[in-house]
Amino acid sequence: MENWHRIHYDWRFATQHDKLPDVLVPGSWKQHILLQMLSTFVGSTGWIWQLRFQFRGMSTADATLTTWGKVTQAKVRGTYGVVDVDVGMRDDAGVESSPGSAVLVLPLRQGPALPYPFDPACLGG
Repeated sequence: MENWHRIHYDWRFATQHDKLPDVLVPGSWKQHILLQMLSTFVGSTGWIWQLRFQFRGMSTADATLTTWGKVTQAKVRGTYGVVDVDVGMRDDAGVESSPGSAVLVLPLRQGPALPYPFDPACLGG
C-alpha cells in the first residue's frame, strides 16, 4: 500500500499546515518492519500465521525506532509448534507506537516441514 499523503514527505506542509513536529513515518512502513522482524525470526521454515497491531502514536522521521518481540506462549498443535508473541515498536524515548501480537507456526525438531502455502488445517482441531 502506498501512502502519498504530504505529511510523509513535505516538511513545510506537515509542520506549518498540519502543525506536526516533523514529517511522519507511514503506518504501512511500520507494518512492513514488524513483519520483517517476525519473518527473520521464523526463518525460511516457519510461517507468520496471524499479526495484529495498532497505530497508537505518530513517529517522526528523525526518531530511532526499534521493534521488539516477546514469546508469551509456545505449544504443540498436531505435528507443529505454535508460538504466541507480543510485538511492538518503540521510539528512542521509549514510547510505544505500534503494540500488537502475532501467532507463528514452526516445524518441530525432527518433525515434518510446514506445507507451502500454509494451511491452518494442518494444525488439526
